[in-house]
Amino acid sequence: MATMIEDRPKASADMETRSEISQPNKTAARDENRTTEIRGKKAEHNEKTTYENPGKRNKAEQGAEAALKAKNEGGRLKLADYARHVPVVPAGSLCKDLLDLFQLHPQCECIVLENDNGGIAGLAMRHRFSYKLAHRYSVALFYNKPALGLVDQNPIMVSLNANPSEVIQLAMSREGDSLYDCIVLTDGGRYAGVLTVGDLLGMLTVLQQEAEKSRSEAVQSASALIQGIADAVSEVQESSAAGDGLSSQMVELTLQGKEELTQVQQAFRRLEQNALLQEERMKELQRQTDSIQTVSQLIKELAEQCNLLSINASIEAARAGEFGRGFGVVAGEFMKLAEQTKKSAVQITGMTNSIVQSIEAAGLQVEEGRRQTASSSFHVEAANEVYHRIFKAAAANRASVGAIGEQAGQARKQAMQVAGEMSLLHQGK
Repeated sequence: MATMIEDRPKASADMETRSEISQPNKTAARDENRTTEIRGKKAEHNEKTTYENPGKRNKAEQGAEAALKAKNEGGRLKLADYARHVPVVPAGSLCKDLLDLFQLHPQCECIVLENDNGGIAGLAMRHRFSYKLAHRYSVALFYNKPALGLVDQNPIMVSLNANPSEVIQLAMSREGDSLYDCIVLTDGGRYAGVLTVGDLLGMLTVLQQEAEKSRSEAVQSASALIQGIADAVSEVQESSAAGDGLSSQMVELTLQGKEELTQVQQAFRRLEQNALLQEERMKELQRQTDSIQTVSQLIKELAEQCNLLSINASIEAARAGEFGRGFGVVAGEFMKLAEQTKKSAVQITGMTNSIVQSIEAAGLQVEEGRRQTASSSFHVEAANEVYHRIFKAAAANRASVGAIGEQAGQARKQAMQVAGEMSLLHQGK
């Protein structure tokens, strides 16, 4: 059973560790007293802490059971099911502190060093750390020195929610002695546990069991599908007997449809020709309307000139006095007539513009109708071609119904052979 180690309060532990580290040059007697004190406190701490019992099931077995339970409940394999907790010490801890912890907890494979901000500073593996301090002068050189320099400061760290398969692949890609190092689990960048090689092998076993189960299910599914194929082929054999009569009917119906499409195609061609003729007439009408606009514009210009002349005549009549009065009356009437002519020319121009717009709109509609007719004619021709191919296919289908039945029989025989082989594969033979 993996148990979270609850050391003394973090602030108190950090203060005590900093106090111990700040006095590295004290006398040997003072160091001996300090070691005795640390061991006494750790022994007291150990009485309050529950570690894994070697006599019970190992962590891999517990993780496998938890993973199997999660799988049965519809979940998936999680790293949290295998996470085990180890001692966590400040990054400034001394080498002798780590040795004391390893001696107090012989089942612990590693110790995690933590920064002041809660981040992972390093990982001390029992075998490598003990080996480094086993040399002749190592104790004298490193015993009272910070342990951070002798540990792995760049251990593999993965999120607690990482994919187990990817974590296993990452761990197995390591080389040398690091292959057996623990992997540090983090949650939000903070320590959340470790995974040993045994834990990884346990996860790998569960994943292999899941893969084997998936393979078995896939074989069963494939066997069922192949049996379904064999049944479907049998139905094809039965249907091929009735296919001959249906092929004959298909040939007759295809011929009738082809004849009707030919008539529709001819009707569309006539519509297209009529649309072209209407389009030409609209264009001619538009040209004539343009001529009317030209004449109306000429009348308008003449009326403006006459109006100008009548104004000049009125001015001259006014200068002539009594002798030009009659001429002024005529000039006034002429001016009115010119103004009325101008208004009529403007009205004619407006009406002509409306007619031109109507003709243009009608022309566009005729052109659009012609395009749609041409498009429909194209589709009819395509459908006629399809009917022609269907006719050929129906004729060929009638001749090949017997071959279809024969091929279906062979396919069913092969499907049954494959089904037998899949059954043997499922049985593991």
